[in-house]
Amino acid sequence: MFNNFIYNYIQRLKQSDIEEFAKNNGIILKKVESDIIYDQIKNHFHDVVYHTDEVLIKIKDKLEPTTYLKLKELIEYYKKKYPDYLNYL
Repeated sequence: MFNNFIYNYIQRLKQSDIEEFAKNNGIILKKVESDIIYDQIKNHFHDVVYHTDEVLIKIKDKLEPTTYLKLKELIEYYKKKYPDYLNYL
């Protein structure tokens, strides 16, 4: 059930949504970073949601160090905030 809800949300997601979310959380993304994150979310949402550590390792060298650290911090925050949705696998 959660998977379908997330999938439907991801289908409507725009790159500008990611950029706005990042900005609201103190991250100013470079265009290439925005492209990388958007691509991962749109095309590999299951891995992004349920196997975030592996995805982060895969894209770490493509992001600025400050972006990577803030992204990792946000992921941990949301995993703790929504454990029933993001930690069930």
